[in-house]
Amino acid sequence: MAGRKLGLHVADFTWPGGPEQLAENLTRVVRTAEDAGFARLSVMDHLWQIGFLGPPEHEMPEAYTTLGYLAARTSRVNWCRG
Repeated sequence: MAGRKLGLHVADFTWPGGPEQLAENLTRVVRTAEDAGFARLSVMDHLWQIGFLGPPEHEMPEAYTTLGYLAARTSRVNWCRG
């Protein structure tokens, strides 16, 4: 389908290594997505994790700060909060 672009939404931030490795893990994910040709990346904009994805105590970084951090580590993707 010509003109369609693929996007990735990051909805869960509770990954191996915990909060101490969140920056490294997020950077790896978005650089991999960018290298694979994803045109758009988004992150959750909730204060707490929503119930069907996990308990409220799971990691949930602030959306705009996270997007700013990730924008500095990529060069071709568009960003938005979800």
